[in-house]
Amino acid sequence: MELLCAELALERTRGKLPKDAFLTINLGPDALLRAAELLPLAGSNKLMFELTEHLPLGGADQLRNAVDDLRARGVGLALDDTGCGFADMETVRVLRPDIVKLCITVVRNAERGSPYVPAIAATAERLLQLGCRVLAEGVETEAQHTVMSGCRIGLAQGWLYGKPLSIDHGTGT
Repeated sequence: MELLCAELALERTRGKLPKDAFLTINLGPDALLRAAELLPLAGSNKLMFELTEHLPLGGADQLRNAVDDLRARGVGLALDDTGCGFADMETVRVLRPDIVKLCITVVRNAERGSPYVPAIAATAERLLQLGCRVLAEGVETEAQHTVMSGCRIGLAQGWLYGKPLSIDHGTGT
């Protein structure tokens, strides 16, 4: 089902993404293993698969070859909801995702201050050292935005910046 949804997303967005945008599609580990084999990825250089945290990875080492194959085809990898669920630093170390998305729970805790903020900053620093771009998920307040910026987190998404739009609206999300 995940791969069918991914195929439909690829079909429906082909040629419609704004110049500075890319498409992310959430996949669990089993679907990610088969994505290069079963999905029409030709010309998908504006595509990133987002490995979900909801399913156990069973060892990120098992996914490394699939991720390398996808990268060779121009497809990036994001690790969703790091800090929650099954996504952890070992997964980051093994898979070296292009983007690591910090869980919304982590972002919400940022407004609470100490000891959360130093821990978030240290995590962001480790991720940057591993060559990942860090994205804060679910930024809803200026205070959260300020804390994330102060922690060297350069990417963010959330309702503070706008609500999702359909691809037909011309801007995509």
